[in-house]
Amino acid sequence: FDIILPTYLPNLAVFKEFFITPIEKENDIQRQELLKKLIKPFILRRRKKDVLFDLPEKIEEIAYADLSNEQKHLYNEIITESKKTIMDNLKDQAKPVSYVHIFSILSKLKQICDHPSLVLKDVDRYESHESGKFELFIELLNEAKESSQKVVVFSQYLNMIEIIKKYLKKKSIGYACITGVTKKRFNEIKKFKEDPKCLVFVASLLAAGVGIDLSAGSVVIHFDRWWNPAKENQATDRVHRIGQNRGVQVFKLVTKNTIEERIHMIIERKKHLIEQTIGVDEADQIKSLSRQDLIEVLEKLQE
Repeated sequence: FDIILPTYLPNLAVFKEFFITPIEKENDIQRQELLKKLIKPFILRRRKKDVLFDLPEKIEEIAYADLSNEQKHLYNEIITESKKTIMDNLKDQAKPVSYVHIFSILSKLKQICDHPSLVLKDVDRYESHESGKFELFIELLNEAKESSQKVVVFSQYLNMIEIIKKYLKKKSIGYACITGVTKKRFNEIKKFKEDPKCLVFVASLLAAGVGIDLSAGSVVIHFDRWWNPAKENQATDRVHRIGQNRGVQVFKLVTKNTIEERIHMIIERKKHLIEQTIGVDEADQIKSLSRQDLIEVLEKLQE
């Protein structure tokens, strides 16, 4: 808007004060409707369900896991070491937010939620460590196998992908895989599509999130949540697309009473805000959390 219609909307500071805070924090319906009216003339909405009438149903579900005892110990250890310092920094408005340090800590916590082996650098011996989320993944995988459905699994962590591959290989479950270093991507995609013994497609979210057809699968598992839900939706759409002839079940794995649950709540709140005001299905480019969002995430971490 600043380029096409300068001054049509207020500057960012005023916009946050007049629209974002009242709508997001106070659920101000009047401000929400006003913003919707201001933006509506410039939005052309095209939802898949409006233009792809024959596309099968997509069902999304949050699947919750518990931390194992080992995960709890590692998780609380990092919180004890880092939480007070980070919170003091965030609450001091005079200090700049140390996003690099904060996201490093949050990333460690997220990796612990995935599997202890990720932070312990012990991927080769992953079986000697316990992960509630990995057990949940195995349960969902077995259910899909029993119903003759192929599974697509996304993770943002390469070592988590390695653990999944090791498990599949041990269980003699055929799989294909794409990450950022995969050179023969087409061969992996073709294998998943045409080989009836290839039951699982494992991929990094960014490497396989766009531009490929994974409609041979009908179960999608997001092993960990991405900061930007639009990226998750783009990845899911590799399966739920033209050519899909089965209903698609999407599972987003979240570990209870951890940072994952807090992040999920904030992302869903922001998605709802955008849906209600702008009228789009996907939250657009949630690249970072605000100072207040970070405080909210950290204040309620499990201790």
